[in-house]
Amino acid sequence: MYVIGGVMCAGGIFIVAHRAFPSWLTGRLLWPLVVVTPLIASLQGWATLCFGIALLAFTFGPFAPAVALDGLRVLVGAAAAAGVVLFAYSTWLSRRPEPRRR
Repeated sequence: MYVIGGVMCAGGIFIVAHRAFPSWLTGRLLWPLVVVTPLIASLQGWATLCFGIALLAFTFGPFAPAVALDGLRVLVGAAAAAGVVLFAYSTWLSRRPEPRRR
């Protein structure tokens, strides 16, 4: 779980820094995205980073002192909720029709 969380954090940082997905990530690997812009890639990167943080905090829970458990629970919940909101919003943005030009 630590490795998966670390890879998710690293991947999220990479996507946010480059404002694009890696070049090998194309086609069906980008599902459910339709149109990928730098903004959408950044939002997806932040969502991935949030999910990675939530996973790392969750897996640290059994080893954390009792004093820190409530803080970890809040961190896991907040990071997971932020990840879901960012993922849903960026997916909605990528699927929305282009505005008509007059």
